[in-house]
Amino acid sequence: MTLTQIKYFIHSAKTCNYHQSAEELFVSQQGLSKQIQALEKELGFPVFERKNKKLFLTEAGTHLLKVWEPCVVMMEEGIEKARALCEQKPITIGIPDIPQVLHALMPHFQMMGGENKEEYVITSVNSLLERPDQNMLQHYDGCIF
Repeated sequence: MTLTQIKYFIHSAKTCNYHQSAEELFVSQQGLSKQIQALEKELGFPVFERKNKKLFLTEAGTHLLKVWEPCVVMMEEGIEKARALCEQKPITIGIPDIPQVLHALMPHFQMMGGENKEEYVITSVNSLLERPDQNMLQHYDGCIF
């Protein structure tokens, strides 16, 4: 038996109407009926009694509904909780590479600061922090930080 068959049984047991259940489950009535028949065949006993085109739960079907429905609800809640846990990924924020940003801004610096290109050193923040020359950090303090 499959989880789908059990879900179809539970839904049909609540409505006691294959047509309504099939519509609400978005399956054909014939497909739903075949799944219930396969379930009954595997169980070895009927879960529904059919009288004059009406559907009734058997005593065994009533018992299975009471047992299976809470199990399926707990299983679906567990799946949803697991899905939510998997979707709680850390947020990744991309920041541009500092040298690329400075290369793009260099023409603007040159226009504002004159012709002396040696005043500007393009490097990463990490390489600035690793430099022993503290004067270099002071020089870039306003530009990078």
